[in-house]
Amino acid sequence: MKKLGVGIAILLALAASGYFAFEYFIKSDKVDTWGLVPGNAALVYESNDVIKAWNKLQATGIWRNLSQWDSFSRVENDLLLLDSVAGGQGKLHRFLARNDVLISAHTTSRTEFDFVFYVPIFEEAAASDLSRMLSEFETAGDIRREVRVYQGATITSLFNSAKNQSLAYSLLAGHFVASHTPVLVEDVIRNLNEDFANNFQSKNEPLLNAKSLQEDEGNIYIDIANFQTLMETLLKDGLDPITPSQLLSSSILDILVYTDNIALSGFSFPHQGKESYSMTLVDQSPGTFDVRRYIPNRASKVLHINLSNPSLWKQRLEAYSGSGMDLTSEWQELISDFKFDVHSYYSALGGELAYVTLESLRPELPEKLLLLETENISRALKQLDDLAAAASTDTVYYERFADNTIKQIQIDGLPRKIFGQPFPDFQTSFYTEVDQYIAISNSIETLKRLISDYDQENTWGKSLQQSDFIDNSVSDANLSLYINIPRSWSIFMNRAEPGWRSLLTSKSGVLKRFGMIAVQMSYVNNQFYTGVVITHDDEESARATGGFTNLVSVALDTVARTKPWVVRNHVTNAFEMLVQDMANNLYLIAENGEVIWKDSVGTEINFEITQIDFFRNGKLQYFFATDSTLFCIDRNGDNVEGYPRKLEFPIHHMRIIDYDQSRRYRLMVSDVSGNAYMYDMAGNLLDGWNPKSLGGRLAEAPKHFRVRGRDFIVAIQEDGIIHVINRRGETLPGFPINLNANSPNPVFVDVGSNISNTSLTTVTEDGEIVEFNLDGVITDRNQLFKPDANTRFGMAVERSAKTYVIVQVDQNRISILDNQGKLMTEKDYLDAGNFQVQFYSLALGRQLVIVTDPIQQFSYIYNEVGTLVNGQPLSSAFPVAILYSEARRQYKIYSTFGNKVTISTAPAD
Repeated sequence: MKKLGVGIAILLALAASGYFAFEYFIKSDKVDTWGLVPGNAALVYESNDVIKAWNKLQATGIWRNLSQWDSFSRVENDLLLLDSVAGGQGKLHRFLARNDVLISAHTTSRTEFDFVFYVPIFEEAAASDLSRMLSEFETAGDIRREVRVYQGATITSLFNSAKNQSLAYSLLAGHFVASHTPVLVEDVIRNLNEDFANNFQSKNEPLLNAKSLQEDEGNIYIDIANFQTLMETLLKDGLDPITPSQLLSSSILDILVYTDNIALSGFSFPHQGKESYSMTLVDQSPGTFDVRRYIPNRASKVLHINLSNPSLWKQRLEAYSGSGMDLTSEWQELISDFKFDVHSYYSALGGELAYVTLESLRPELPEKLLLLETENISRALKQLDDLAAAASTDTVYYERFADNTIKQIQIDGLPRKIFGQPFPDFQTSFYTEVDQYIAISNSIETLKRLISDYDQENTWGKSLQQSDFIDNSVSDANLSLYINIPRSWSIFMNRAEPGWRSLLTSKSGVLKRFGMIAVQMSYVNNQFYTGVVITHDDEESARATGGFTNLVSVALDTVARTKPWVVRNHVTNAFEMLVQDMANNLYLIAENGEVIWKDSVGTEINFEITQIDFFRNGKLQYFFATDSTLFCIDRNGDNVEGYPRKLEFPIHHMRIIDYDQSRRYRLMVSDVSGNAYMYDMAGNLLDGWNPKSLGGRLAEAPKHFRVRGRDFIVAIQEDGIIHVINRRGETLPGFPINLNANSPNPVFVDVGSNISNTSLTTVTEDGEIVEFNLDGVITDRNQLFKPDANTRFGMAVERSAKTYVIVQVDQNRISILDNQGKLMTEKDYLDAGNFQVQFYSLALGRQLVIVTDPIQQFSYIYNEVGTLVNGQPLSSAFPVAILYSEARRQYKIYSTFGNKVTISTAPAD
C-alpha cells in the first residue's frame, strides 16, 4: 500500500524532466490504454476522475483510520505538495480529471508486489498541462535522473533522496507509464513490441466487453489466477477453504465508498469447461442465510452454499474437474466398503451447507465445523448412524452432552469424500443434530461448544452486530464467503509470510477495524453477479467512548467484602451482579443499578458463586458456600428446599461438576487435609468419595474433564503430588505422580481428541513447567529462568480453561509470561506477595491480564501486548469481572471499591 500511495502522489511530480520530447510524444502512434497492460497484471483499477474518488475517500472514517498508517498519511501530504509545486490552483486535479487513469497491480517476487500507472495524453490541452507542470517541477527538489534504453524505448529513473522516493517511467504510444519497479515498465514495453500478443485485455476479453464506468469511485478488473498469486505473497500456504482460481476466471466490480464500509458489485466469469467450482451451482436458485442461527459468534470464516436442487448439484460435482479429485471413485468406495448410499444422502439434504472455521487460541490448529441442513433429519441421521456402524471395528463410540448425542464415524476424510473440495478432510468425524441441521467436526469438544453456544444464544442469529450486518449487507446468493477479520487475525498471522508478519503486527489495530468481509455470488445467464461488502469501525467514534466511563455506581450499606459476580437473568437474559458487603448482606443488582433484593447470609461467602439449573427447567439459581455451609437460592433470594446445608468440616475448596451438561450436578469439596468429598445435589455422599483421602492440602479444587466419554478428575497437592481419579473415586494406573517440588498452582488440561493426545501441565513454585499424560508419565520438564533464589512462580488459567499465563514474582516485581515463557508485561507493586492475577481470553483475539493490588486497591488491566488499558489502573479492592462488547469494541468492567459496586467501560483499542 505504501508503494500505491507514494506512486499516486509522485506519479507526475518525479517525472519532471527538461528532456521531455513533447513534440515526438504527441505525434507518436497511440493505442488504447488497456492494450498496454501486460498479461501478468493481477488486477486493474480504472477511474475517470481519480482525484474525485480520492477526495471522497478522505472524507470517510475509513481514511481517518488508515491515515494513522504512515504509508497512507504520506499520500495526502504528497498530493498537496505536488499541486503546490505544479503551480497550485488545482492544476493537478484538472489534468487528471481529463483522463481515464489505469493502475495495475503485479506480483514482483514471492513476497512482493507493485503497481504500474497509465495516464493517456491524447488531447493537446492535456499534453500542454503536463508539459507546463513538469517544467515547473524541474527546478524543485533534489532530483537525480538516470536514462537507459530498453527494446528501443527510453526508461527514465528518477530519485528524490530527500524523500527516499523513486520512480521509473517511459513515454509509450501516447501514454505516461510509470512504476516504482523498473522491470514492470519493461513488461509494458515488451507487451507493446510484441503487438499485445498476451496482454490483460486479450486474456480477459469478457471483462473488457462488460466494462462501463458508472458514477462511483471507479472499477476494478481482476484476473483471478494472477490475483491468487499476488495474495500468496502475503499468505505462505495460500487461501482457503477454496482458492479464487478454483471458483472463477475473472471479475469486474464497481466501487462505492461509504462512511463505514466499502461496497463492490459487478459480475464474475467462470472458466470455460468444467474447471470452475462455481459452475457446480448453475441453475440453483439463490437462497437465504438461515443457518446463521447456529453459527457461533466465535466463527472467523464461513463458506456458505445455498441449493435449491441438491441432486442436481451432485451431478455437477461429478463433472467438476478443477480440484483434481475423482469424486465418483470416492462415492463408489463409500458404497462398496460401507454400503453408504451417497445418492440417497444428497436427496436428504436441505438448502444450506456451511463450512465454519472458528477463532482458536491455537491458530495453527483452528477448530472447524460443517453444518448441513436436511429435508428429513431422522433419515439423514439414520444414514450416518448406519455408516458409523459399518466403519467401526467395535461398537460405535457415542457420548451424551446436554440433550444431544454425539457419535463418531471412523473414516478418514469423510466430508471431502462426500462433498469434495473445498470441504474439510477430517481424519475422523464426530456428528450430532441441532434442530434440522447436522453438525460435523473432527473434534468432539467443538461440537460441545457449538451446543453450548446455541443453548446460550451466543450465535450470529442472536448477535445484534452480526444480524445488522447480514440484514443490511447480505442478499440471497448461491455461494457466500464471510470473514470476520479480527477473529481471523491469529490464524491469518500464523500463515502470513515472515516478511509481512512484523509490518502487519505493528498495524494490527488499524487493520482489525475492518470488521467483516462478505463475498457473495449468484448465477445469472452464464455469469455470476458478485457483491463484496467490507465493514469498518470509525476510529473517531470509538475514541469518543474512551476512558474509564462509569455507567452505574451503586452504594452498599457498608464496605464491599467480595468481588462482583456477573450472573444472567433467566427471564430477560440480561446481565446482573451479586456482591456481598461487610454486614454479610448479599445484593442482587440489575445492570441499571437497581437493587433487586438484599438479604443477609449471616457469614462471609468464601467461594465462587455458580449459577445452576437446579430443577432442570430453564430457571437458574445461585450456589455458593461459606466456611462450612452450602447455600442454594433462587433469583428472588429464597432458599431452595434442603438448603442451606451445614457440613461437618471447614471447606477448603469447592467446585460444581456437570459431567455431560445434563444438569445432573455433583458437588466436589475438599478439606484442609486433602480429603475430597463428592455429593449429589440432595446432599448424599457418593460411593468412593466418603471421603477420598488424597493425603495433603490441595492447591485448587479437584477439576473434572472428559475425554471420549470417560470422566477424569485431577487433583494437585501443594507439595507437588498429582492424582488423576475416575468418577467412582478410583485412582488411575500410574498415579499419583510426584513432581518433587512444591506446586501451589492449578493444573491446565489440554483435552485432545483421545486419551493419548490429552496432556496436563502445571508450573512449580520454582518455575519448572511440567507436562504429563494420563498414563502418569511426565513427558516434558522445562525450567524457566530464575533470576534470584527467592523468585517464585504462579499460574493463572484462562477463565474458559483454554490457555494460561505464568506469574513470576521477584521481591516487589510481578512479571507475566505467556505459556511459552515469553514476557508479556512487568511492574513493581507495594506488596507483590498479596496480589491476585486474572486472565481473560475474549473475542477477536483479545487477551487481558488483570493484576489486583489489594494494598493500593488498584486493578491493572493489561492487553495482549502488555499495554495498560487506558494507561491507568482502575480503583478496585478485589478482582474484577470483565465482559467484551463486540459491537462497541468496548470492555465492560464490574468492580468493587469502598462501599461502591461500579460498572464502567473502556475502549478495547
